[in-house]
Amino acid sequence: SQEILAELKSKDPIQEYIRIAEQKKEIPEPWLNNNPEQKTEWHRLDNHLNKLGFAIDKDISLSAQAIEQGIHKDVKNKSSNHYITLRDQQERDRGIGR
Repeated sequence: SQEILAELKSKDPIQEYIRIAEQKKEIPEPWLNNNPEQKTEWHRLDNHLNKLGFAIDKDISLSAQAIEQGIHKDVKNKSSNHYITLRDQQERDRGIGR
């Protein structure tokens, strides 16, 4: 989790998570949007939230803060999404297809 936070250069992961989630809410979901730039931005923000969620979920202190902020359920979902991405990447790297 520390590697992800370092990669994302996040100093306050909880506040960053909340800020990015708010930004993402401003953009229509890609399946409802014809603007290619907005679709790309929505996916970029979603990927960032997945990584932050994973890092937050794996850190006891940050996880406790997420509970206090009322975002723990969303963080757990994003963490799960990132875990699946990591697992799929490892399977592709080893030549295991689905």
